[in-house]
Amino acid sequence: PAAGELPSTPPTRVLALTNMLNPEEDLKDDAEYADLKRDIEEESGKYGTLLGCVIPRLGEKGVGMVYLHYEQISGAEKAKGELEGRLFDGKTVGCNFYDEKKFEAKDFE
Repeated sequence: PAAGELPSTPPTRVLALTNMLNPEEDLKDDAEYADLKRDIEEESGKYGTLLGCVIPRLGEKGVGMVYLHYEQISGAEKAKGELEGRLFDGKTVGCNFYDEKKFEAKDFE
C-alpha cells in the first residue's frame, strides 16, 4: 500500500479513517479536539451503533487517523460506504476496515 494507506482487510467492526485530520492544527487544542471528536461521533453514529471513537493525539501511535468501533459489521460497512471518498475539511477521506484485536490492544498504525 502507498504511504498513509492501510492494507485491505476483510470487513470488521472497526474502521480506520485516513486523510481526515491535520494533526498539527486539529489535535493540539483540547477544546478543538473535543469538538472534532463530538462531530465525528455524531456523524458516524448515523450508520450504526458506535461503541467508540479513538483519535490518537500528537505523540501517540496512529496520530492523524480516526478509528471507529461499531457494534456490528453492518454498521461499519454502511459507514465505509458513506464516508470513503467524502470531502472533509477540503480533503478526501480514506476508509479501511481495521483488525479488531489490534484496535482493542490500542495497536494503532
